[in-house]
Amino acid sequence: MKNENTRAAVTLLIGIVIGVVVTFAYQRVSEISFGNDPLGYVDIVDRNRPIGADPAALLQRLDADTGGRWNVALHQDRHPIYGGTPLRSDATARHALARVVGLPDLASPDAQGVATNALDADSVRRNGILYVVWFQQPPMTQRWLVDNPRIFTAKDAEKARITYWAGTLAVYYVPAGEHDRSAQVRRWVQEAAQCPGTSAPCELIGAR
Repeated sequence: MKNENTRAAVTLLIGIVIGVVVTFAYQRVSEISFGNDPLGYVDIVDRNRPIGADPAALLQRLDADTGGRWNVALHQDRHPIYGGTPLRSDATARHALARVVGLPDLASPDAQGVATNALDADSVRRNGILYVVWFQQPPMTQRWLVDNPRIFTAKDAEKARITYWAGTLAVYYVPAGEHDRSAQVRRWVQEAAQCPGTSAPCELIGAR
């Protein structure tokens, strides 16, 4: 009986050690330590807004807000009114993006589309990398952020990136270019939350 208890204790101890090692290894790989908050790595700009964003208008605003020429490519399969190009039917573009960033399941009604300059070397050199994932409802964005704490395939980009959440938008920025535009990108995300349907100037209210 004593031997059985000893074996059980040893087995339990081994299980605990393995659990600690696996958790530590995962955090090292993702370069993020979450503690008790799965969204601890996210700069939460607004949990609820925007809901109905016009991605084309938001991207038109981006250059003016940040002073950069981003040349961001929008990919969405929902409706031609939103602009951009399809991604589900374009295997070449989809595979090229998947080598750089994590993609949502575009066959799911949750994900509306993605936008990024990651494949434009000149834009990345000037501005760094911007990647936006666009969802149907804010809870879907939250679930994506919780389930996908790692987004860039390149370790350096993953380590340097900043993550913003605004309603239906998950926004990732890597300040790896000639100009660190993190402050401008954050303001752009704030404007996306408060003025989502237009590219006109936006007066922020109550933004921190």
